[in-house]
Amino acid sequence: MYLRTFLLILCVVGFSLLFPGATFAQGGWDAWTVRLRDGSEVSASPVWSLDDKELRYGFGDDPRGYAIPRSQIIYMSNNLTNSDYRMKQGAAYKRPSLPEADVKEDLSVMADGRQVSGMVTIQAGLDRPNFSGKYFPVLVQKGAKVDLTGVAYLKLASAEKMPKKQ
Repeated sequence: MYLRTFLLILCVVGFSLLFPGATFAQGGWDAWTVRLRDGSEVSASPVWSLDDKELRYGFGDDPRGYAIPRSQIIYMSNNLTNSDYRMKQGAAYKRPSLPEADVKEDLSVMADGRQVSGMVTIQAGLDRPNFSGKYFPVLVQKGAKVDLTGVAYLKLASAEKMPKKQ
């Protein structure tokens, strides 16, 4: 009886040592809640890109993931799991609030509460040191690139309110 139990435990430990990647395969990216103009919400993780037409996220039949038309999105809320700012604040961290009013231009609210207005996009970022080959999206706004993990909210202007491209 003891021999059988010992062998079973040995097999379980052996398999967990042989296949450690299976326990760490998920995660590493922030989860976003996307609030749509019809009142519904979608959980988007990982976020791949946001351009002037659509948000791309997750894993699906299409290699580019799922899509939500940009015009349907009111705001995106980041859970801030990977935010360096939030981690440094620890238990003292207080999440900034999302402005309630509609916006004429896209608005990004950073984890530290700073706000920046202007058209936002999300695109592939540069590899970080010690994380070669991993995807780190960045927020692009007014020509500046910001690590997406430091963004608490993105509030998007409705298509009618966005400035026309020249």
